[in-house]
Amino acid sequence: AAAVEADVLACTERMHWIEETLMTLAEAPPAPLLVAALEHAWRREQDLILSLIAQVGDSESILAERSEFARRGTMGRERAVELAGAGVPPELSRLVLPWLGPSPRLARVADRTIAGVRPFLATRLEALIGGAEARWCGSWSSACALHAVGSLGLPASTVVIEAAEDAADPLVAATARWARRQLTGSDAERDGEMLSNLERVLVLKTVQIFATTPDAVLADIAAVLDEVDVAPGETVIRQGDVGDSMYVVVDGSVSVHDGARRLDTLGERAAFGEMALLDPEPRMASVTAIEPTRLLRLPQAPFHDLLHDRPEIAIGIMRVLTQRLRDRIRDLAAASGDGSRDGADATGGP
Repeated sequence: AAAVEADVLACTERMHWIEETLMTLAEAPPAPLLVAALEHAWRREQDLILSLIAQVGDSESILAERSEFARRGTMGRERAVELAGAGVPPELSRLVLPWLGPSPRLARVADRTIAGVRPFLATRLEALIGGAEARWCGSWSSACALHAVGSLGLPASTVVIEAAEDAADPLVAATARWARRQLTGSDAERDGEMLSNLERVLVLKTVQIFATTPDAVLADIAAVLDEVDVAPGETVIRQGDVGDSMYVVVDGSVSVHDGARRLDTLGERAAFGEMALLDPEPRMASVTAIEPTRLLRLPQAPFHDLLHDRPEIAIGIMRVLTQRLRDRIRDLAAASGDGSRDGADATGGP
């Protein structure tokens, strides 16, 4: 029990560090990727606490709730109280209870002016980049911290950033090079491809099929995307061709059409061609650029490779396609007889 208590105490100390950093980020300009990464690290520590107290408490009920927590990502306050008392020694119960509920104890950061927040936040991000915190928060958090340093112009240590340029993780190394360029104003050593992976994650987060996919998983998807620039009138998908990719509109717009008949118009953050990732049948409609348009293309082969390690990606796609099928059935039932087809159905088919 003493060893478990020591491990739980280490978890709560890490959670306290995360919450204080999040409170500081709340007073700074937006850094959504970093906030999401830290919130994920917080939930991971909660999960570890549940596995630890299961060793000394009612393991069956605690592990069952741990499974539910992993699925929902949250735990009600009432359930947290029950678990903290589920055969757990009183001293340990009092220690873990403040950290299990949906509204954890927030030790408010001392009042600071924004000018005072920036150096403190820079120190915290340096720890995420090259300190012990980088090891337990993970490389994705390190990359997000580097991106925040560069985008917010924080006075971070150049020594820490330069050391990160030699990181084993290529995304961390590339983002460190970009952060240094941002802070020094240098345009040398351009490495837009790796930097764009972070920007691609921001794009993917707004796409419906990836709405519930963790950011770290989106980073894996972003790494296999191709950027495609198309001119007005250029065909992206031709009706009848066998599909092998899906697309996301970054900027611009495209027309989904059956010959001369327009079925839908898709703009920024719209996705089309998802069905080709799961079932490479002939495309049901054509897609043509209306204006200069930039797309992200996800080919079928690397997508299938990702599914072996990240099956949750398929869940998002199946959820969207199922909803489109329901919408299509509803539209057919309420058809007015004008022969029009639902645009969402067309976007799933090309």
